[in-house]
Amino acid sequence: MQTGAAKAGAVRAMFAKLVDYAGLFPPAQLAMPEAVAEYDAERNGTHAWMLGRFLVPVSRAQEMLAMLPDGEPFAVSVILDAGPQGLAQAAKLQSSDALRVQALEIVLEPDQINAFARAAKDAGFGDTPSYVELRRDLWEREIQRAMPALAAPGLSAKVRCGGADASAFPGPAQLAEFIYWASRCSVPFKATAGLHHPIRHVDAATGAYMNGFLNLLAAAALARAGEDREELVEALACEDAAQFQFDDRGFRFNGHRVDVPEIEAMRREGFVSFGSCSFSEPVEDLRALKLL
Repeated sequence: MQTGAAKAGAVRAMFAKLVDYAGLFPPAQLAMPEAVAEYDAERNGTHAWMLGRFLVPVSRAQEMLAMLPDGEPFAVSVILDAGPQGLAQAAKLQSSDALRVQALEIVLEPDQINAFARAAKDAGFGDTPSYVELRRDLWEREIQRAMPALAAPGLSAKVRCGGADASAFPGPAQLAEFIYWASRCSVPFKATAGLHHPIRHVDAATGAYMNGFLNLLAAAALARAGEDREELVEALACEDAAQFQFDDRGFRFNGHRVDVPEIEAMRREGFVSFGSCSFSEPVEDLRALKLL
């Protein structure tokens, strides 16, 4: 999986702005000053091109504002941790010169989707991506209804890929259903939790299989190319890093090729980003795979 100058375009297309920084959240759970300082350092570092948004709960936004550094505004994704009523507080952030609200994230019940979409538009977020997380039991049971419900008002989706114990980690079949229907309904999505590493593997702490972000990227690319669920499951279940290959034209997995323009489209319109409390871990793992 070595990469050189000829492959750099495909690698950049796949990983650009992929990692949303979640240093405030477990397991890192840094204090605000440390999280802000780390994000600021990384956005000026060698791999800043991979760095996405700073994730901040709206309930801690004022705390964050008080310590933002001078210079380029922070790109933030605001998590509405108190529900839709947090929209008014999030809207107040728009007037700050120290940050740019580039996305919203929220957990909703299905019957709240349309009302939230209207409220977000009224609050000035009509053109801002809103990533809606539905309870896992619900999206596993009703994914064919949930995705069209998000697509109709132009909302995006969010999938939780891990947690504190083994039961929190969806398997390849469950993730394949999510990605398949997101692609079929043209719903962009982001992922969160349990995705520090690129390749699926067993986590020593929980004994659970942890999903890999490169597995998800491959599955999203295959879904966009029209492959069926079985192909997505195969990509999501793969534990062999050598099967994920980059060359001068793009990316290959198990005989399937995705060229750079298709990778770029998938990243815009499919799998947009994932949240990680560490930025260095994904970077170091990709370096170990000789992709960076």
